Amino acid sequence: MAPKFVTVQTQLGCSSSNEGQSYPSLKAMPDLLEPSVQPHFHATDQGSAVNGSALGEMPVSKVPVTGSAQSAHLPPPSLPGDVAMADWHDLLNAVKTRLLQTASDDFVESRDLRIETGLVQVQAEMIDCVAALNQLHTTLTHELERYKNLKSDIDLAQAALARKHHELMGSQALERRSRHLANHDALTSLPNRLHFSQRLGQALAAQLETAERGLLAVLFLDLDCFKQVNDLHGHAKGDEVLKIVATRLIHAIRVEDCVSRLGGDEFACLLGGFPDRQQLGLHASKVLTSVAAPMLIGELSLCIRPSIGIALYPDDGLTGPALLEHADAAMYVAKKRGSGYAFYDEIAQY
Repeated sequence: MAPKFVTVQTQLGCSSSNEGQSYPSLKAMPDLLEPSVQPHFHATDQGSAVNGSALGEMPVSKVPVTGSAQSAHLPPPSLPGDVAMADWHDLLNAVKTRLLQTASDDFVESRDLRIETGLVQVQAEMIDCVAALNQLHTTLTHELERYKNLKSDIDLAQAALARKHHELMGSQALERRSRHLANHDALTSLPNRLHFSQRLGQALAAQLETAERGLLAVLFLDLDCFKQVNDLHGHAKGDEVLKIVATRLIHAIRVEDCVSRLGGDEFACLLGGFPDRQQLGLHASKVLTSVAAPMLIGELSLCIRPSIGIALYPDDGLTGPALLEHADAAMYVAKKRGSGYAFYDEIAQY
């Protein structure tokens, strides 16, 4: 009885006439090479280097079997990790070389496999597999090139996006800086006259809409003898005085109130929600004491006392400009009599 043959898995992904036979992926390629023709593979990620020790043995011939062994298959080889892209060319060329060697007459004769009924079919199938591998190799080369180009395009797009993001952040920061400078004093960072006028207008509108409202007051502050500080100690020392006064005013008023530098040594405070005139006077005294405390600038010790004028809505004015003007007038009354602060309705006495 003529011996039967079992076709061994070739791991090449190209099928013969056997229906239903499956082949593992190419990256699970076994060691098809003789030691003399093994290529050098590049190192990949951990556990993914392609080498002989990671690939199982793979018979490439048909083995005569009889009886129940006809349908038996050899166990599949162990699967290596992902093949590095740089190794694909070497791997495919090595597989094709081994297949062509296996299909050659010299190789067949050396394995004593000259069996007239199967030799031609074995050789033809291996040559067909080499042709299929050539097509796969060409396709893979094209895909690798496309991948490189795509990666290059992605890198360029990411770099352009990063530049645009940086430009956008810079533009937004510049815009915020411009808005801040437009509404704040450059020396003290307090709201400037324009910003204070806007806040005052909003507060007046809120007063009209609120049924139960306390007193709304504008305080106008001027530093006594500030000109002498500039004349005797220089403008740099005068600027330091202004910054210290600004900080003290911020801490003296409530969070919901507003303090502004109007210009020079003039400041304004917008206070709201006080139940009566007496409570407002007490708060003005607190502001006065805070600003008048001794200050040390380098080795220079100074005591700068402010004069404060107070104008109330609606008794002393119905608009922002009117309240500022009347608070300024009340400030001069406080300066003349040395009382620290004065209300606008006390002008009639002077």
